Amino acid sequence: MRPKLCLEGLSALTPEVLVAHGLLGIVLDIDNTLTAHGQYTLSPQVADWLARHRQAGTPLFILSNAPPGRVRRIAQELQLPALGLSRKPLPASFRRAAQALGLGPEQVAAVGDQLFTDVLGGNVAGCFTVLVRPISRRERLHTRLLRLLERYILGEPGWPHYPVMPPRE
Repeated sequence: MRPKLCLEGLSALTPEVLVAHGLLGIVLDIDNTLTAHGQYTLSPQVADWLARHRQAGTPLFILSNAPPGRVRRIAQELQLPALGLSRKPLPASFRRAAQALGLGPEQVAAVGDQLFTDVLGGNVAGCFTVLVRPISRRERLHTRLLRLLERYILGEPGWPHYPVMPPRE
């Protein structure tokens, strides 16, 4: 249930961080990771992050439980491959995303804002999991309830304060 790395947001996941951990690609969640929940536009910071990874040649894939139409619209706008209604945390969806990038799960950072979908599924699939702070507090009711359980599991009231995996040497 624990992510390998906890970050304040996507901007902290630089190409250099990927290299330091021996990672080659990124599998991304949408809601509260790339965009605020239910939104279609990226913040300037996320747009800059995306441009930096594109410039570095990082393969990116969107993996979301959102409806296919929403995922398709965002993926087309960002020109990224994607899978909607992915049934996260089932590990097969993470493996399928890694395979679509031409990588093994161990070469991919699975990035998202939720323990019970992004981190659990990514860990079971063998990905390097990265938990990011949610972009906004606006969420579905069931997600807000799960946040209470996340805080208990992480042992803190607001954000994890435990050691993260050091970079590979």
